Amino acid sequence: MILFFILMLFRGVLSTTVQTYISSINCPSCQLLTLMISEVEYLFPTLVFETLEFDYENATKNVALPYTISSDYVYQFPIHKEYLIRWLTDIVHGRRTVFVRQVALSASWTSGFESWIHILSDTYPTVDDDARRLLSTGFAWSKVPSSSYSNVINFQKMDGEIQMRFNVSDMSSIYRQLFPPIIPFPMSERFSNAIASYYVTSVYLIAPSVSISDNGLNIAWIHLHGDEQEVIERNMSVPSSWFWKRSVEFMLPSVDSTQILEWYDSIQNMSVEPLYRPSMDKEGEISSNGLWSWVRARQEAIIIGYTSLETLESCESMFENVSIDVGKIDVRTNDHESFPDWS
Repeated sequence: MILFFILMLFRGVLSTTVQTYISSINCPSCQLLTLMISEVEYLFPTLVFETLEFDYENATKNVALPYTISSDYVYQFPIHKEYLIRWLTDIVHGRRTVFVRQVALSASWTSGFESWIHILSDTYPTVDDDARRLLSTGFAWSKVPSSSYSNVINFQKMDGEIQMRFNVSDMSSIYRQLFPPIIPFPMSERFSNAIASYYVTSVYLIAPSVSISDNGLNIAWIHLHGDEQEVIERNMSVPSSWFWKRSVEFMLPSVDSTQILEWYDSIQNMSVEPLYRPSMDKEGEISSNGLWSWVRARQEAIIIGYTSLETLESCESMFENVSIDVGKIDVRTNDHESFPDWS
């Protein structure tokens, strides 16, 4: 990002116009932001988007490029699509982006949000970080006098249903209720960031209809009917259940609730063979398919999992004087279900 002076003409920008000032010289962030804007502007037909080359000669204000503004409201968030969509949504509805806003009990503030959470309590709720992850959900707080309830939580789910909870100590229990117990695939695509933030993992269920009993597991159950393009292109059978651990793929030819839960538990215990794991043989290295035979042939061994040559060289230098066998495995092309999630 580079600093420049900029004209004070921004005062005249219309509230329905979004202007982005860039420099074609040494400004990679400018290219990234303008690309993001081009990808999302179709979602905001009432806004007019302009991209302008910065005028160096007449600049009078010190700012960082890229510089995006609507009226006198400057975009000051990460160059990330979800943040940009939230900022533009707030512009359309005539408000500033405040992740947790203080509102009067009778205030109208929920327009444009796919879901919302209204917290009534005597003290300010510590949910700012959560609000920055659930960007399609509006968060508001109203200060109310202390009562027999520590808080009252009103919330609207993604499907429009409004519910109320009392004395909530774990807000994550509310966040997961924003989604239906079985999440339609289109909804999961739209809110993938929120799902990744508030569920440990996702299991995809492919069948005309599915049902999963409430088991207390922090899993996003995502439903596809079987006629979606994604199912056809991947030649996924119907019925079937799918789970991914990085690039390792597991499949169960059933959507029976009991079988799925047993299958998922076995995956966590590493007692299920995956449908697919990447396994590329390399000279002097270990493939995923040959991992266990290599391990069982040795009483002691060390395995280096790496994702770059720099990582490999750093690890190898640490084990130069080790007398036991050291195996190397490129996790990008040889992922394995027994590796920890951070591999």
